[in-house]
Amino acid sequence: MKKKSLTTNYLYNSAYKILTLLTPLITTPYVSRILGVDNIGIYNYTYSVVSYFVLFGVLGLQMYGQREIACHFNNPKQNDKVFWQIVWVRMITIGIALTAYVVILWNTPYRVYYVIFGLELLANAFDISWYYYGKEEFKQITIRNFIVKLIGVACVFLFINGKEDLPVYIFCHVIVLFFGNMSLWFGMKSRIELVYPISKECFKHVKMMFIFFVPQCIDSVYMLMDKVMLGNISTMQQVGIYGQADKIVKMLVTVISSMGLVVSPRIAQCFSIGDYQGIKKYMRQSFGFVFSIGLPIVFGLISIAPEFSTWFFGTDYDGVDMVMGMLAPIIILMGLNSVMGWQYLMTVGKEKDFIKSVSVGAMINFIMNYILIPRHAALGAVVASIASMLVMTLINVYFVKNVVSVKEIILMLLKPLSASLLMFCTVKLVGSFLHGGFIRICIEAVVGVTIYLILALILKDEFIKRFIDKCHGVLKVKKR
Repeated sequence: MKKKSLTTNYLYNSAYKILTLLTPLITTPYVSRILGVDNIGIYNYTYSVVSYFVLFGVLGLQMYGQREIACHFNNPKQNDKVFWQIVWVRMITIGIALTAYVVILWNTPYRVYYVIFGLELLANAFDISWYYYGKEEFKQITIRNFIVKLIGVACVFLFINGKEDLPVYIFCHVIVLFFGNMSLWFGMKSRIELVYPISKECFKHVKMMFIFFVPQCIDSVYMLMDKVMLGNISTMQQVGIYGQADKIVKMLVTVISSMGLVVSPRIAQCFSIGDYQGIKKYMRQSFGFVFSIGLPIVFGLISIAPEFSTWFFGTDYDGVDMVMGMLAPIIILMGLNSVMGWQYLMTVGKEKDFIKSVSVGAMINFIMNYILIPRHAALGAVVASIASMLVMTLINVYFVKNVVSVKEIILMLLKPLSASLLMFCTVKLVGSFLHGGFIRICIEAVVGVTIYLILALILKDEFIKRFIDKCHGVLKVKKR
């Protein structure tokens, strides 16, 4: 089977990941005003709790399944066999998680919301996006979910009319996810042959599933920890403020982490045949991507945060701009950890190293949250997140120093950092002559992107130049 180019895969995967978050992003300005900050806080809190059960139900199968499919890329029979084994195991683990979910959350104050969110667990039982990732077929995922997402957006605007419609809003979220995952099964009959899995062969995957699960569990737990601890220690209003800022930042993180999902199958294939030079090449490309794309996003978000938050969320969300600006650096840190951890350490059998870095990060985040949230609420959670993620990044840099040296990382950082700083200063200068609102945000965004690309090309940023050339080549082919 012919492999797609990394650029093509990245563009499709970025489109899919952004599309996944675009539905709530498009509806956020409307929903924020209709539901109010307290209801948004309840939504973010209950969704974070539900996400823990989803995490335990999925049990590391997403990344493990992708790697297994990638490793058997050229062996269709083994590929089919592994696919059905992983599907069967996933059904069992989701079933166990769903049972625990019902028992634990049935008598809680937010039971009505948890009942609706139960469909999220069922939706994850049918998620086979890992198969497409392993096969490097990102186009299908993007196209098949597009129509479903549009229907979800329409449902929100049609059925959310007042503060009492929070349950309807949750239902719109989960039903879109459910049908989006189910749509991935259409056409699978022609792709793979039905192989009835044998129990003994299925459970041989359990050990590796847990190895993938542990770092993913710790990583996800402490990424969700902020909102859960804010809900328990502070107020739902603070959860709402933090959650809205976090939503924007995580959407931008998706743009960066998309490259990791595209490159991981290639690294898995290189590792399986002992091509260590190929691994180093892909790792350097990924680092270059994170710096060249991530840094301008960070500085761009910081520069427009005050005007954007007021226009996007409304005046009731006072403080979102500060939280968003302070949280912005996590885009780079999460991008780097995605490259070093999920893309490299988890793919080449160095799971224990990644578990160490994630565990230290989670411990620091919990301790700092416990100390800072009572005094500083959402801002305390931001400081805890940035500090813990920075420590995790430094530990991972140490673990990958034999593949990409610290000196190489610093050299790759200098040009995009210089261009981003100059872009930031230019955007702030231009903004000082403009009035607030949507037009100002658009002008600042256009100026920022234009200035950054010009400066990056003047400084001869290799990644930007290569990326523009490849994107141009892809578009040229499409036109033919």
